[in-house]
Amino acid sequence: MSTVEFGLAFPGRDDAIALGLAPPAGALHSVRRARGAKVTLVEGDNLDVLKLLHAEHAGTVDAIYIDPPYNRGRDFVYRGVYSADAKSWGRGRRADPQQAAARRSAPWLAMMLPRLMAARALLRDTGVLFASIDDAEVHHLRMLLDEVFGRERFVAQIIVVSNRGGRDYLPLAVTHEYVLCYAAGDKPRIAELPKANALPLGDASGPYELRELRNRNPRFTPENRPNLDYPIWVDATRTDEADCHPVALRRKAGAIEVNPRNRTGGGSVWRWGKDKLAAAIVAGDRAASEVVAKQRRDGGYNIYEKCRKQTTKARALWDDTALRSEQGSIELRAALGAALFDHPKPIELVRRCVELGCDKDGLVLDFFAGSGTTALAVAEQNRRDGGTRRCLLVQWPEPIPASSAAARAGMVAVSDIAAARIEHAFGVRQVERLQWRAAPVRRER
Repeated sequence: MSTVEFGLAFPGRDDAIALGLAPPAGALHSVRRARGAKVTLVEGDNLDVLKLLHAEHAGTVDAIYIDPPYNRGRDFVYRGVYSADAKSWGRGRRADPQQAAARRSAPWLAMMLPRLMAARALLRDTGVLFASIDDAEVHHLRMLLDEVFGRERFVAQIIVVSNRGGRDYLPLAVTHEYVLCYAAGDKPRIAELPKANALPLGDASGPYELRELRNRNPRFTPENRPNLDYPIWVDATRTDEADCHPVALRRKAGAIEVNPRNRTGGGSVWRWGKDKLAAAIVAGDRAASEVVAKQRRDGGYNIYEKCRKQTTKARALWDDTALRSEQGSIELRAALGAALFDHPKPIELVRRCVELGCDKDGLVLDFFAGSGTTALAVAEQNRRDGGTRRCLLVQWPEPIPASSAAARAGMVAVSDIAAARIEHAFGVRQVERLQWRAAPVRRER
């Protein structure tokens, strides 16, 4: 019998898991305390920082958003990436483009796995993680998240149209990236979004729209759902302001019988059973009734529910101008006078993730903070719905190239860009800053 297990295997995997399970190195030190701070920025190795945050924040984070390195050929600055296995694998093999690409993925996987393990422990049972990624590693990242969260906790692979014109130097002009969404538990908090347009109709109970009561799913038929196949009687002699007519379950003199029929006239069923329909009908008061009829152009009648729901589920295709890649650079330039960071995410992209995944008084974590976009996104969502969400950012002080615009602006590390941006947006007193420092090496005497 085969002992091969299903899953993602890569050189350095065992070392990566061991690193994820090892106790944290170093400690967090206060750079600036800010009572009631809206944003906390921690500078340091995100793996150790995530572990050190467990003491205070285990099981308290509502939503995580990350924009990790896309693995387009750069080396990584994170500790523990290049294990002996990951570095040596592929050496001595004959040149093979596929093997070379796989060897490039091994260090990236070794970097991501322990950090996802540490981050998972910070989420509430209702918490969710959103991760931006592109085609280079989306398949590997899904397998890592399947392992850390469980395959059954996969929520969606959202397609984000980030470049409407497409990268036309490729064989196909790719126009999109992805946001992967995973849940920490069986009942994640995924909010619905407000409908774009106001409900068009209204009565004493409030606004509504008409939603046909017929079940449009062809799998449901009178044969397998006989309890949903029954006549509804329409009183066409009475009409309300919306040109709708009252309905009843019992036949009355002059009433018109309506049975569920599909577009071709074949048998169909209603979405509701008789008991639920009866509870929605208020005899003698068509305005108070939640089910009405309306005449079609061909003279027949459709039965409708007064649907008062003002939210809708988010779709998994996001194609808004505010989500274009260049928008992130425009926003950063507006804040700091120059695009000091490559490829910052648009605020609207992260805000939408926050809206979906975090309650009004929740905590959002980003441990690949970059230029600090997540803090601005949390603030924008708070502005829109009156929330008091807090934001926790972690960024490694990755050195900035001396020739960069950020260096010319006096910045030394990427974390300086994040600090400058969020302090510009919130004010220094609203930003708490912590710093991770490695434990001193003990020398034997």
